[in-house]
Amino acid sequence: MQTEGYPLYFFLIIAALGLIFFIWRPQYNFWFSLFYFSVRELRTAAFTRIEGFGPYLNLDDFVLIILVISLIRISYKRGIKIPNLVIWLSICFIVSLLTIGINYSFIYEVQREHKFALYFILGIFFGYNFVLKEKDFEIFLKILFIGSFIASIQYLLFAQEKIELYGTRNIETIRSVGFMALIPIFIITSIFIKIKWLSTIKIKLIYFSGLSMMVVNIILSQTRSIYISIILTVFLIYLFHKEFKVKSGLIFLIIVPFIVYIIFDQYFKFININELIFGRMQLLSDSPSTDVTTIGRAYAIKYEIAAFLKSNIIFGNGLGFTYFIPEGRSEYISWGHIGHIAYLARLGLLGFIIYSIYIPFTALKYLVKTETNKLKYGYTKIFIIFATALIINDWISFWMSASYLGIGAFLSGTVIGTVWALKDKKIKLAEFSVEIAKNDLP
Repeated sequence: MQTEGYPLYFFLIIAALGLIFFIWRPQYNFWFSLFYFSVRELRTAAFTRIEGFGPYLNLDDFVLIILVISLIRISYKRGIKIPNLVIWLSICFIVSLLTIGINYSFIYEVQREHKFALYFILGIFFGYNFVLKEKDFEIFLKILFIGSFIASIQYLLFAQEKIELYGTRNIETIRSVGFMALIPIFIITSIFIKIKWLSTIKIKLIYFSGLSMMVVNIILSQTRSIYISIILTVFLIYLFHKEFKVKSGLIFLIIVPFIVYIIFDQYFKFININELIFGRMQLLSDSPSTDVTTIGRAYAIKYEIAAFLKSNIIFGNGLGFTYFIPEGRSEYISWGHIGHIAYLARLGLLGFIIYSIYIPFTALKYLVKTETNKLKYGYTKIFIIFATALIINDWISFWMSASYLGIGAFLSGTVIGTVWALKDKKIKLAEFSVEIAKNDLP
């Protein structure tokens, strides 16, 4: 089914808001871009274009252009720093462009893959320079949560539309790219949040309602890698941060499944929820495998390893090279879904080391060493859990599915950029004290 974009007046609305923020508070364009990327539906945004700008500038690009201009204005008032991580990722990006340009050509699909890689780099750069003080963590997390909440509602409406078109027999038609980005990370984080960190009844109501929608979103997506990754990530966080006990999220484990049941009973009553969750999982135990997804990824590993060995093993074949090899357009091969192998084939050993080793292990080393028991209860502490969940979840996803360079690239980049800002000691976290505790009491 052809995807239709958002109405073109979205360009005018975003342009007007961007101009107002640019003149009044350029910092707000960062918060605005976070909200936009967390709430928007990828394909709809990608198909929103103005004819006068040609076929390539879509709504996502337009938001980032506004953000770049805002950062330039801010740079006149205070220094803008470029972390070493951005430099190394930019080298990978430029080498990929040169490799594709010399050996192949810049068709639309190649441009799209490089665009996601660039979004990730920009996300790191912006997160590093815009999140400057402790109060920003509260704004950061609230915007991402509300955006993901609204995105989940959009996804439920999408699922209902698909059921009307296809019925409930072919349940896989309900799957959409809308379930990605940070929704699994919020679900993981919720297990470790103490309810007393949420200050008011209103915030708690929004919190549990949003989580319920996100859980329904994940169930309808039928994405096995996310199920597995959520379980493994929760286990690893528990090992790394002994202070964060799973029992802190006990209310989540009790209330949210109840709300999820009501949602399915009211809106998806013809769907067998047990089959929805466990049906595709059972396919993994088939021998020999009858699962089309598993077979497709097995073929992808075979071809991508062969492509890596034939390439310059330091720099790889470049992003989008699969569109130029004989098997590249085969619908039976799940290209890029085994992250580590995909990075080897596309970005060579250089990209593999940066994305698969340097980013996750450097970030985790910092996050795990942060003495969270000395931090003030609240959003700073939640961000540490959130960032740890994102890093571990993405690393696990490397083994089962595509990771940083996917549809949530910009949002993941902003989180990693903020971690790097913390690591470089640009932000001083408030430590827990008796005085702070008194001030926090109702």
